[in-house]
Amino acid sequence: RDQELPSMTAQLDQLSATMRDQMNRIHNRGANSPFGFGTAAGDPPAMIGHRVIANPAAAITLDSDVTLQILDTSGNAVGAPLTISAGATTTNAIVTAIDGYLNPGPLLGDATLNGGRLQVNMEPGYRLAIQDNGLAANDGDTQIDFDTDGDGTAESYLGFSNFFGLNDLFVTAELNGTTFAMENQGTQLGISSTIEVRAEIRNNPENFARSVLRGTPPNLQIGVGDNTVITQLAESFNTSFDYPAVANGPAQATTTFAGYAGNMLAFNAAEASNAEDAHKFQSFFFENLENRMKSESGVNLDEELSNMVILQNAFAASARVIQTTNELFDVLVRI
Repeated sequence: RDQELPSMTAQLDQLSATMRDQMNRIHNRGANSPFGFGTAAGDPPAMIGHRVIANPAAAITLDSDVTLQILDTSGNAVGAPLTISAGATTTNAIVTAIDGYLNPGPLLGDATLNGGRLQVNMEPGYRLAIQDNGLAANDGDTQIDFDTDGDGTAESYLGFSNFFGLNDLFVTAELNGTTFAMENQGTQLGISSTIEVRAEIRNNPENFARSVLRGTPPNLQIGVGDNTVITQLAESFNTSFDYPAVANGPAQATTTFAGYAGNMLAFNAAEASNAEDAHKFQSFFFENLENRMKSESGVNLDEELSNMVILQNAFAASARVIQTTNELFDVLVRI
């Protein structure tokens, strides 16, 4: 209860977090954000991030340019793209740039911070696609450095959309709290019981990302039949990731999702077998001690019956001696 079960929960949470982070990173490369629902008050957003930016004036550093493009229903570019240049910026500056890009006149959308979460609204018939221009070593994802936890040290993230959580595939709610649990945000305890496909995709599967934004500015578009994202998601199941050691659990490992699940099953099966063997030994040891205690403090009926027979025989022998002695005295008296 106090060691094994918390360890099993931590193992399941770690597998869930790794799968969530890796598959969300891939899905956020996709350009299939939902078409707009309008920009009036109360209209649902086309995209809203899951990361809460507590200090939108804090510095964010991008290692490469990020391109944003408005698309029409055919996947063709509408107007020129927006480029968020590499280097230092802030969340406030990013929101201002996106909002200005979406509202050049006529209004095609807007961008705001909703409770610290980046929100993008689009007018009907339009959607927003994001293209990173990062290093090939990072699979083209832009590296973003940002001090999420406010400890004075910036953490590194891969993917502009992935950092904000704009087009996540999986979401994990905290067990206790209102913040979404994601990389370096919220508590990860128990997320294996809360992980689920994002509601917008679950309710409308056409929102599942398939295509990526292709081309070079200003000639950007998404292609019909592009299965890039789906292929990369499938390949992720054959990719090895790092899994740190868990207290009272498996050691550190670099393996696939299925490989780590196998490690979990093997480790906990061995622990269950060891626990069963220990239980059997303790039960045998207890029974042995109990029998010895009873033999010392209790009554052994066999032994007592044997002693009774001996005493009975001794009594009979003594009675015979007394009878013989009595007969001798009678003889002596008659003489």
